[in-house]
Amino acid sequence: MVITLYDLYQLIQEDETNLFNEFLLWRTGYEGNMPVWGFSEREYWAFYFDNYRPNDEFRKGVEEAAKKDIITVYISKRFNDKSHLQDIKNRNSNESW
Repeated sequence: MVITLYDLYQLIQEDETNLFNEFLLWRTGYEGNMPVWGFSEREYWAFYFDNYRPNDEFRKGVEEAAKKDIITVYISKRFNDKSHLQDIKNRNSNESW
């Protein structure tokens, strides 16, 4: 686990900052067998607070994935603005092939 200064800067601005210790315990609790792969700690943060923590069924699935050595790549909506994709889709749908 590596947290850059930029990641820390971004994370301290999040609403869940008071739960940082809880996040760290989850993040380091898989002993090198983390079933989720993110590009930065911001991705793991978003995964934990937006998906894992609030959803029991999702949490069970992640635990099962860890047991079976299944890895999921996660890119968060929270830290990655994808609004440009709609523009690309609209532009392509207007073109005739």
